[in-house]
Amino acid sequence: MRISRAYLYLCVLAAGCASLGVEISAAHLLRVVYGTSNIVWASVIGLMLLFLAIGYRVGGIWADRPPGAQTASFLRLLVWAGFTAGAAAILTRLLLRPAAAALADLNIGPVVGSFVAALALLAIPVILLGCVAPYAVRLALGPSPSTRTAGSVTGQVYAASTLGSFLGTFLPTFFLIPLAGARFTYWALAGLLLVVAIGGLTRAGNQGRAQVSRQASLLVIVFVVGMVLLGAQVTANRLLGPAFGDSNLVWAAVIGVNMASLSIGYFVGGRLADRTPDPRALSALLIAAALTTALIPLIADSALAVANELAPDTPTGFFLTVTAATAIMFSLPAVLMGCASPFAVRLLLPRAQTAGRTAGTLYAVSAVGSLAGAVIPVLWLIPAVGAAGALLILALALSTVAIALILWRGKRRDWAMVALPAILLVAAPLSQGPLKATPGQVFETESAYNYIQVVERERVYYLFLNEGQGIHSIHDPSGELTKGTWDYFLAAPFFNPSPYRPADVNSVALVGLAAGTISKQCTKAFGPIPIDGIEIDAKIVAVGREYFAMAEPNLNVIVGDGRYELKRRHRHYDLIGIDAFRLPYIPWHLTTQEFFEEVRSRLTGDGVVAINVGRTPADRSLVEAMTATLSSVFPTVHVMDVPGTFNTILVATMLPTTAASLGQNLALMGPDTSPMLREATEYALAAIRPTVESDIVFTDDRAPVEMMTNRVVIGFLLSGGTQTLGDPIGE
Repeated sequence: MRISRAYLYLCVLAAGCASLGVEISAAHLLRVVYGTSNIVWASVIGLMLLFLAIGYRVGGIWADRPPGAQTASFLRLLVWAGFTAGAAAILTRLLLRPAAAALADLNIGPVVGSFVAALALLAIPVILLGCVAPYAVRLALGPSPSTRTAGSVTGQVYAASTLGSFLGTFLPTFFLIPLAGARFTYWALAGLLLVVAIGGLTRAGNQGRAQVSRQASLLVIVFVVGMVLLGAQVTANRLLGPAFGDSNLVWAAVIGVNMASLSIGYFVGGRLADRTPDPRALSALLIAAALTTALIPLIADSALAVANELAPDTPTGFFLTVTAATAIMFSLPAVLMGCASPFAVRLLLPRAQTAGRTAGTLYAVSAVGSLAGAVIPVLWLIPAVGAAGALLILALALSTVAIALILWRGKRRDWAMVALPAILLVAAPLSQGPLKATPGQVFETESAYNYIQVVERERVYYLFLNEGQGIHSIHDPSGELTKGTWDYFLAAPFFNPSPYRPADVNSVALVGLAAGTISKQCTKAFGPIPIDGIEIDAKIVAVGREYFAMAEPNLNVIVGDGRYELKRRHRHYDLIGIDAFRLPYIPWHLTTQEFFEEVRSRLTGDGVVAINVGRTPADRSLVEAMTATLSSVFPTVHVMDVPGTFNTILVATMLPTTAASLGQNLALMGPDTSPMLREATEYALAAIRPTVESDIVFTDDRAPVEMMTNRVVIGFLLSGGTQTLGDPIGE
């Protein structure tokens, strides 16, 4: 049984698409139980890369065994990869409730829980998918004795590259960026690449070295390139965040440009390697990659400023602008680094005159598939059919590619493999139905950002997101105050010097609108004043309108990233409320000095900004760092601890103020003042705490928010704090 090269490329394309699709879908599946923090993403991405590395190595070894029925084995491999990916989707849906119960019983938290869950979900299908590329290289090179180790060599190269990517995912996220900033991280990565490249040049002229030494040095080069490549991708989002925010569109642009650039690099690198199979040429490419990587921080500010001004208001225009800016800054170094792997294959196979071209083309096709797998689930499949449905569709597509050829030219005994996708289709209904059986649940859905639940208890509606440990909005048709964090935003303007009256509040902006609790309260307290509410998740907005009566005519709902959209507003506000933080989900780009300078520029002369910040009883480090950051921009910062919660409200004022002003303005409230506003101000007065600052100031270049939140969460878990968590509604 033979397979055409075109069909072989189609198989690799499908496998590349499935690989990235599995990664993204897995993260969306796990968020229901473990949330969407960087801990969960690190588990998914890290294990994904680790399993791919194992698969590349194993696939290369399998492909170099004496040929029996290599093509048939390759197709069977694809079928089983697709089947196990689809089965993982179904089993994950079925096991979500027991997993949630186990999380509550074992108190293991998201750190261990998400790692174990990702391990179970990804291991088998991703290892099988990793076997595809080196196997395909071996088939594409043909049965010539001079290329009998092509699969093994390519498998080693893929494995080294992806292990580097595995390390490159974690180092910038958890160490380099928090400790040294995004720009230094780029320079560190570029410097590492430069050292490796120069080291390769010094060894290139010595022909007397053993082949094993040459092979080891090439694998080290490929490993470092893989690490730098993923590290640069992770860091790119830090540079783009201040200008464009942290939405899925920004991530799609970063991943898309990276994959497209890699595809070009693989293709070009393979052809360059076949023309000039010289280690010195490879080193020259890597030096160029290092230098262009080092230039990125130098051109970032000016390039992003121009792009931000040119960005249209439409989602499509925004995406195209972000993609263009990303391509200008990041595509050239990514293309140059993409040349490295096929070049290494060619150097390690000196007798295979087209090894570089073949490996480069296959790498390119695989990267194009990965590009599709990164974009299609986020922008189309997951919003349309959910994460489990997206994974099932990808799995069926992968199986279909292989089964079509098996039915056409395969042996009769292989026809039985048709039963595998049939099993997935029959079992698909098992993945439907409610994900959680929360008492009082009246609605659930999945969006591109969140798993969304609406729960109704005693005619009060509650909004839960992801793992459901916190209430994000509340609506009580018969009441006014919530007795929660939302009430304290009403009191924030009254920290201004006395006399300050309710009639002085004439405009409000809310970053993190959710289902509209604060906007509803502001309308009741201050009348139908203009309110701009910014919410990144369009489905949450729809839920707010359907279940939370979010229909105030004075509310202007803006769907988009909070920082990006606030920067584009031309109005000045008396109150800007930021309710987008909750441990461990802290959008880092909404915590920095530069962001608060943008906030300050949107406030009136006596405007205030109020922020909801998370803490634990034993760790106030995030609150103190946020206080220090606010104090670097505003003259005064006030602190209120919300009783019975892990929330602190920080209020920063444009004017120098004292906490005593809150009580003075409360005393001046006349009989025409809204009773709920008076009561909320009384709550706020009782909740005032001393203002304590740390020595940490978050900036766009260095904001170790994730490091701090991880420490807070892990410390809370290790101290047995989860035993204090109960039903959020009951509390």
